[in-house]
Amino acid sequence: MEDLWKVRKRKRMTIGELSGRTGISSKVLRRYEMGEIPIPLTDIERLARSLYVEPWEIKIQSDPPPMPPPAPFPSAAEAGAASRPAPPTPQTPASPPAGPGPALPSSPSDGDQRPPGNRPAGPPRPEGGAPRYAASDRRPPRRERPDRGERPDQEHRAPPIPGPVRPSQVAHLLSLGTRLGVEQSQLEAEVGKPLSEMNRREASLLLGSLQKRIVEEHPNRPKGKRQRPYLPESVDEFEFKYLTAKQTQGALLDFKLFDGSQVVGQVIGFSPYAITVREPSGAETTIQKLAIAYYRQPPTPVTL
Repeated sequence: MEDLWKVRKRKRMTIGELSGRTGISSKVLRRYEMGEIPIPLTDIERLARSLYVEPWEIKIQSDPPPMPPPAPFPSAAEAGAASRPAPPTPQTPASPPAGPGPALPSSPSDGDQRPPGNRPAGPPRPEGGAPRYAASDRRPPRRERPDRGERPDQEHRAPPIPGPVRPSQVAHLLSLGTRLGVEQSQLEAEVGKPLSEMNRREASLLLGSLQKRIVEEHPNRPKGKRQRPYLPESVDEFEFKYLTAKQTQGALLDFKLFDGSQVVGQVIGFSPYAITVREPSGAETTIQKLAIAYYRQPPTPVTL
């Protein structure tokens, strides 16, 4: 068996990581490792699962880890050497120039107390406190940039020529004209040329005028002819005509339902969801269309 702190260090795990895995607080884990309190069996099992060891490999009460050796104190000579400041580095005075320099001003009001060797030679300062150099000597003159708005030699580019109109655009214009009740000849008279000879800019202008008229006039959209029903139980034009004709003729229809039953009778009324029939016995039955598998007119018997 090993101490808890030895097993934890062998697994390269910190106390915080072990606390997060086991759910035991870090304070309690430190007391376990220091040997202050024995480890309960329930906590030993949780620690063993988190450290991937067997429960019997962990001591119930660990021995405290050895204390690290104290750091050695510096000797008196080393402490005194560390406390003494370093001597300043001597500065070598600048050597005077070979030739004789200008004399220093006698008046202290000039404010220039530099030694003769560090003062640049130059022409004497004129009277009245004027600068020694003119502004034009210090800074080169700025170049004047030409105004971008005034360039007579700049050539103005012509706008690009729009391309020819596409057939799909012509078809869309014709559909909008049909919706407004305007024929193709009227559209061509408005443009001044055939629609196929327009360019894209002219087609865009015509499209804008037609869309504006649609917004202002609100024309009704042409309703297309429905061929088949949108939903299985709806009545489309074909079924409406068929049931109306059978109802007018008083013909018998044979209805076969999904449950296997059969109803035979004359149609006396129908809706998008149901059909009402009168049976030969005189009873009237309303059949939901969702329950009808199919219906047909029985064949007429042939007499020989």
